Amino acid sequence: MGAVRIGFVLFTLGLMSVPAAAEDKVAARKAFLEGSKYFDLNQYAEALEAFKRAYWNFEDPVILYNVAQCHRALKHKSEAIEFYRSYLRKRPDARNREDVQKIIADLTSAIEKEKAISDAPPLGPMPTDSRLTAAPVAPDNAQATPVAVSTSAPTRSDKPVYQRGWFWGVIGGVVAVGVGVGVGVGLGTRSNPPKAADGAVTF
Repeated sequence: MGAVRIGFVLFTLGLMSVPAAAEDKVAARKAFLEGSKYFDLNQYAEALEAFKRAYWNFEDPVILYNVAQCHRALKHKSEAIEFYRSYLRKRPDARNREDVQKIIADLTSAIEKEKAISDAPPLGPMPTDSRLTAAPVAPDNAQATPVAVSTSAPTRSDKPVYQRGWFWGVIGGVVAVGVGVGVGVGLGTRSNPPKAADGAVTF
């Protein structure tokens, strides 16, 4: 962008040789100063419109150069080339003619390179690393392959104790023993009931 700033041309509208009406010169001067301020603030789109208004009111080739500079700053390469050429056509004796011609050549080369890149066919996919192709990778939604477990290794059940078969077997045995003991005790108490002490009441 420094080259754009260096090439920016200021001029005094009062010294122009092209005749113009007084009201046109006033409008042109106002628009030109506005464009210069916008350009200094890097607001190139606004500067472009202001310089166009200035040229509309006063046709000086230098304004065309400034329009070209705005297009160049905005990366409008084709438009910049056209306005640089218009500037040289209107001002064939321009002191910066060689510099402008070099700018035109650079912009033309840049456009050609961009076109060559956009028109180039795709080169195809890059080969993958051999480490990536050694084993297939399952997609995210695929089921994981079960891992084989050695039969000699002890297995562990995640079921609670009360859901295991042996638990209820033990409980059944305990209940059976308890029932047998209870029955025996009951029969024994029936044959030999406790006696209340004389004068006492038992509950």
